[in-house]
Amino acid sequence: MIEEGREVRKVRALFISDVHLGMRPTRIAQLNDFLRWHDAETIYLVGDIVDGWRLAKAWHWPAEYHQLVELCLEKALAGTRIVVLPGNHDEFLREYLGTYAGEIEFVDRTIHTTAQGKTYLVIHGDQFDVVVAHAKWLAHVGDWAYRFALRVNVVINWVRRRLGLTYWSLSAWAKHKVKNAVSIIGRFEEALTLAARDTGVDGVICGHIHYADMHDRMGIHYVNTGDWVESCTAIAFAVVRADYSDLDASFTVLCCLMCGAFLTLALQYVRRSDLPAFDLERAIAAGELKPYYQPVINLRTGALAGCEVLCRWEKKSGEVVPPGAFIEYAEVTGLAVPMTVSL
Repeated sequence: MIEEGREVRKVRALFISDVHLGMRPTRIAQLNDFLRWHDAETIYLVGDIVDGWRLAKAWHWPAEYHQLVELCLEKALAGTRIVVLPGNHDEFLREYLGTYAGEIEFVDRTIHTTAQGKTYLVIHGDQFDVVVAHAKWLAHVGDWAYRFALRVNVVINWVRRRLGLTYWSLSAWAKHKVKNAVSIIGRFEEALTLAARDTGVDGVICGHIHYADMHDRMGIHYVNTGDWVESCTAIAFAVVRADYSDLDASFTVLCCLMCGAFLTLALQYVRRSDLPAFDLERAIAAGELKPYYQPVINLRTGALAGCEVLCRWEKKSGEVVPPGAFIEYAEVTGLAVPMTVSL
């Protein structure tokens, strides 16, 4: 539902990954709401948007999935560039790498340049997961264990809600506490950081491990987008406007003084020029505009009914400028009032 008074936030780029359309415990309604209130010049869908592994076993495609697809298509038709980077769960999309469908393009990896000129390698990250690359059966076992943890999590959080407690994630707890999981996440981050360094970029943006994080621990800006199964996280790069707050104060003052001096000199030059507006202004100040009185006669009686005041411009050189040459110009430039007062 559209909320009155709420403005759509416009950003330069959005990075979303690991939505897992087809897996039942997901947060698609929250993602739909997020996209309704965020517009971006470019949206990067950083892998595992569709869970092909689950859909191949049991088809699950509710109405909110259609809403998500429609939202993305509407944004693409409106001019948003959408970049799809397939992951291991939607690896079937890798058959379309290098192709375009309107504003939607399919790539394995890409480089994003920020408004400040920094570059980021954008990639899902499963390419650097040893288990996915060399023991796919084990990856499927891990996927089953993850889904089992999510089901257990539903029961745990039902109890927690009854007790007035906040949401708690079993899988997130395991990633933080289990030594092997922490080690795997560390090796994954190291592999992505090395890939970014070899590519010659400033950072890397990835997904895959469902663990939102951002740091510079290895000399490369590492960013993980998290997921929309539990975390509901995304990365947004805002539109950057000019900011001069970091300029040296003395330099700023010097620039202001130079600009003031330039404007003063330019104004003096124009005032000494032959532009009609300044020529007429000088004439008013010098008293060169003289009143001429023309009698008004009553044609029936022949008597003097009054007089009409006419303006003549008598230059010091003796030249007389007729009213038709400057009256209309004085009215347009706003000099008519000071000219009348001077008479």
